[in-house]
Amino acid sequence: MYQQQPELSEDEIFNMDDVLKARDQERKLGEGMPIERLFATVVAVDPAFKLQGAIVIADVEYDFLKRTFDCWVRDIWELERGAALRKEAMIKAVLEYRPDFLVYEDVGVTQDLGEETWFQDLKRLTRIVSHRTTGASKGDPEAGTESLALDFEQEHISTPYLGLEAQRVTEMLERDCEVYPRGQSNALMALWFIKWNRKTFVPRGALPTKMRDRSAYRGWSHRSKIVEAAV
Repeated sequence: MYQQQPELSEDEIFNMDDVLKARDQERKLGEGMPIERLFATVVAVDPAFKLQGAIVIADVEYDFLKRTFDCWVRDIWELERGAALRKEAMIKAVLEYRPDFLVYEDVGVTQDLGEETWFQDLKRLTRIVSHRTTGASKGDPEAGTESLALDFEQEHISTPYLGLEAQRVTEMLERDCEVYPRGQSNALMALWFIKWNRKTFVPRGALPTKMRDRSAYRGWSHRSKIVEAAV
C-alpha cells in the first residue's frame, strides 16, 4: 500500500494520495463514462521502443466550451516489443473497444505505419491521430505530462477498480505515476497522449446539444471483418 504523502520531495511530481482518489470502486474493467454524457472513446498507443510499451483505452468527455480534461480510463494493456505484437494489439484494441479515435506516437518504430495495409484498413473503423512528442509539448504548463498531476488532484481522471483485473491495470498506471520521471512510465505517457490531443477528439456528428448515439456503431460488423482478416 502507498504511504500517506502530505508533502512531495523535489523529484516527485504526482501526489499518490491524489492518484489513489481516481479509483472507482464501483466500475469494472472496460466500463467507461456514463452514457448520458457526450464523449469520445480513444485508444492511445505508446509503442514498445526500447522496452515495453502500453495501450490505454479511455472515454474523454467532449464539451467545446470546457478547458478541463475529464477522462474515464477503461483499460490498460502492456505492449511487448516487436512489429507483429504491436500490430496484433492495435487491431485487437480497435475491434474490442470500437474507438472513435486511435492515437499513436510517431517515433522510429511507427514512422512507416502509414504504408502498412492493415493500418490503412484500421482507418475504415476509426479516425487515426499521429502524436509527436517534443520537449515543448511534454513541458507545457497547461497540457504537458506533469499537468496530469493536477487532473488527479482535481479528480478529473477516473480509473476502474471493481474486481481483480481492474485493480491490476489501475495499479499499473499508479506505479507509473509513482516513478515518474525517474522510471519507465508507458501507461502514463499513453494517457498524456490522450490529454494533449483532447481537442481533436470530437465524436462523430457531435453538436453542442447532442448526446452520443450508440447507433454510430452501425456498419461495424462488415468493416471489422475486413480488418480481422489482417490479424
